[in-house]
Amino acid sequence: MKKLVAIALLLCTVFSMSSFIPTTKPVTVIKKEKRFFSFPITGTIDGAYMGSPATYQYTINGSGTTPTTVTITVISPVSATVGTYPFTGSNPQYFATGMGPATNNTIKTIIFTVTSSTSQGYNIDIIGLN
Repeated sequence: MKKLVAIALLLCTVFSMSSFIPTTKPVTVIKKEKRFFSFPITGTIDGAYMGSPATYQYTINGSGTTPTTVTITVISPVSATVGTYPFTGSNPQYFATGMGPATNNTIKTIIFTVTSSTSQGYNIDIIGLN
């Protein structure tokens, strides 16, 4: 009976140690990737200015991932600064409002969203297009 207990103990030890075999392929580690972008961010949008077709340029300024102001400028058919508007809100969504009358309602609101679902790390929604 003592031999049987010794053999059983030896077999259990060998069997339990077999789980310590190293893996043959590397373990996949999922890393969250931070998106970095820098200000100023610029773009253009078509609309109307004083009853005529126009092209507006917006320039968003900020720090880190927080936008602070947006400056709206008409670049065609004339060159004129419409105004600078502050952003309100908090991460991940910021709003700049009040530019509707100055842009002939082409741009009423700009929504800046910090997001990892786009390659830039942000999304810009321009509300109020004619």
